Amino acid sequence: MIEIKLKRKTSGAEVVKELESVYGTKQRLERIVERNPKDAKAYYDLDDWNYYKDHLDEEIIEEDILLRDKFLFDKVEIDILNSIKEKKPKNLTELAKLVDKNISNILPRVDKLEKEGIIKVKEGNKNSKIPLLNYDAIEIAI
Repeated sequence: MIEIKLKRKTSGAEVVKELESVYGTKQRLERIVERNPKDAKAYYDLDDWNYYKDHLDEEIIEEDILLRDKFLFDKVEIDILNSIKEKKPKNLTELAKLVDKNISNILPRVDKLEKEGIIKVKEGNKNSKIPLLNYDAIEIAI
């Protein structure tokens, strides 16, 4: 089993902003917890919201762990991740040029990385898609 640890630095303000985007308001989240007291995710989200609203500047290191039977990335996917991190391409065509591959060859890999939650693809100008990393560091334990 291979453990892939994904790390991201964030702040209390970002946590509150993410919770607002998911639940809208704190009151709405409180109602969800009242109606469904066994909903652990909502309960912990409310706990986080209550804490971080008073600690907006606190730096947080979030970790997500993926467990896989086989290695998740090949060389091209590692090149894609490095290029997104280092060069911050403005669109997928620019990313393809950075990794010296045809756009049709990187699209399935970008889709895979997006489905795994490693990257995010955001809509840009004129229907362009901007690749962004969701994490600051990836640690792999074999």
